[in-house]
Amino acid sequence: MKLFRGLTNIGASVLMGVGCLMGVETDKSVKGEIKVEEKTPRGATSAEAKESGNKVGNEAANAEAKKVFTEEQQANFLKTYGWVTFMQSGVKNLGLNTKEVEQVMSGVQMAAHGEESPCALGEVMEDLQTFLQEKSTAYAKIHQVEIKAIAENNRKAGKAYMENLLKTKPSIKTTVTGLAYEIIATGDESQKPIETDNVEIRYTGRLIDGKVFDESKGKTVTFPLNGVVPGIKEGVQLVGKGGKIVLYIPSELGYGEFDIPSIPAGSHLIFDVELVNILKNEATKPVEKPESSKTS
Repeated sequence: MKLFRGLTNIGASVLMGVGCLMGVETDKSVKGEIKVEEKTPRGATSAEAKESGNKVGNEAANAEAKKVFTEEQQANFLKTYGWVTFMQSGVKNLGLNTKEVEQVMSGVQMAAHGEESPCALGEVMEDLQTFLQEKSTAYAKIHQVEIKAIAENNRKAGKAYMENLLKTKPSIKTTVTGLAYEIIATGDESQKPIETDNVEIRYTGRLIDGKVFDESKGKTVTFPLNGVVPGIKEGVQLVGKGGKIVLYIPSELGYGEFDIPSIPAGSHLIFDVELVNILKNEATKPVEKPESSKTS
């Protein structure tokens, strides 16, 4: 979900990735095997014990049941995991050329086949870290220049897009911050969120070329309103519970010059948002005064 200020870290390290994505608690004595412990309640009759045994058996069958994935799905899952690993491991920030990427993949293949590392880690770790840090620093300088140019072009494109849109759609309004919006349904105006609330919404996020970069796909998501990008935080407060709004968010109220997957730096964002519910933060709820006792 790309509403939030920063990117969610998928895993603390590549080594933790498999366990995190599997999400299955396994018997430590047998790797990958789900342990099912059979228990019969104390004092149970034979009939009750049988029923309990059947229940345990059903639970075991359900636990062992596996969802069937097609060969294509499995291939795409593994490619996606490889993509996640690459993006989260920091390799992306080294600016590797094609040959260097092939060398990294060769190391992955060696590990997968149980082969030893080309270098003794204890002997080269310090030099390895220095080498990677130098490559990362050098690439960061080059990449920053590229990002600034991309961001500037996208900001210009977003500005031109909005200038044309505002001429053709007078229903779109603009706030003092530069956020543009169009209210589709006002909702219950007596129930509007404030920035300390949690909100439940449905949404679709797209770029000015119409490409969808994120969506809740008809489901609802709940999050703290003060934990999202400024344009979302401001815009959601403009409608009441049940309201619908389209937000046109300039880059300075979105992700600025951050270059993140599917959202190029400097991008103008468009969000279709439906405010389903408002959940008051317990810490900010007004304290109710106790009613004074009545005297006869």
